Amino acid sequence: MLSKEPPPFCPAPIADTFAETDQAMPLAPIYKQLYFIFDSDELTEQSRRDAEAIYQAVLERDAPEVLVTGHTDTSGSVALNDALSKRRAEAVREDLIEIGVKPDTIRTFYKGESEPLIDTGDGVKELRNRRVEINVR
Repeated sequence: MLSKEPPPFCPAPIADTFAETDQAMPLAPIYKQLYFIFDSDELTEQSRRDAEAIYQAVLERDAPEVLVTGHTDTSGSVALNDALSKRRAEAVREDLIEIGVKPDTIRTFYKGESEPLIDTGDGVKELRNRRVEINVR
């Protein structure tokens, strides 16, 4: 006759939904790119719409760490592009601060034309290189 009790090496499953564990997990990191109008720190129309969603996601985090990195294409001098990438990163930083993100949670970096997304020759206008990368952790 077989026992009606489960064997010790095969315990009955425990019903656990892991809800508490799921709630304790940090939100997934966010990585997005926002693009700029040529020779400016003004976002393209599409990137303005994208920025709203990204900024809202930052606000939904309890203690975000936001990294903002400005880039340019190769259409200007190195000095001009370094300054422009800084203006772009700072413009996004100011937007974040304006909507309520604490300034001490935002770090900005400026890469100029040194890290293109699309490799081009010198003096080439390339929208995808005129960007700010936003990393939120």
